[in-house]
Amino acid sequence: MDTIDRNISYNLKKIRKGQNLSLDMLAERTGVSKSMLGQIERSESNPTITTIAKICEGLKVSIEELVYRQQETVSVVKKEQCRTQKQIFDKYEVRLVFPFEKNRNFEIYTATIEPGAEMKGGLHGSHTSEYVTVTGGSLQLKFGEEEIGLSEGDSFCLNANEEYAFRNNGEKKTEIHIVMTVV
Repeated sequence: MDTIDRNISYNLKKIRKGQNLSLDMLAERTGVSKSMLGQIERSESNPTITTIAKICEGLKVSIEELVYRQQETVSVVKKEQCRTQKQIFDKYEVRLVFPFEKNRNFEIYTATIEPGAEMKGGLHGSHTSEYVTVTGGSLQLKFGEEEIGLSEGDSFCLNANEEYAFRNNGEKKTEIHIVMTVV
């Protein structure tokens, strides 16, 4: 099932319950059968645009409210839900916590770098910046000809249009948080 189907399923159920409507009541208001509405809510059916329009009219909501993902009050991402990328014989690990989405022009990552390991990056495009905070250990930033030593609590921003490297010259694991933005 694609994202639009999931959004419609989730939003329909949420809106219907928010208006204290049973499936029978919604079927009466929309002219869409109770069984079809149930299938849509359970993500078992892909509604046509005509069916979506009838539902929106009956609920008195815009198509956007039914089709687009609604912003949650709280979004929790458990560690095991993150897409993890391990590189160079498990010497560093990058976890994508919040990916780019419509209406959000940034991604958030966390990364850990083992002692003696180096994590290379860059070439993301001329309009991409990375905001990095060292949350544990220490980090050596190599950017062009420059090398900058950073400690826990230090932060920096760099243009991710050029190659760079994060190196852990310390004796314990380095932990960093990365916010990547595109303008």
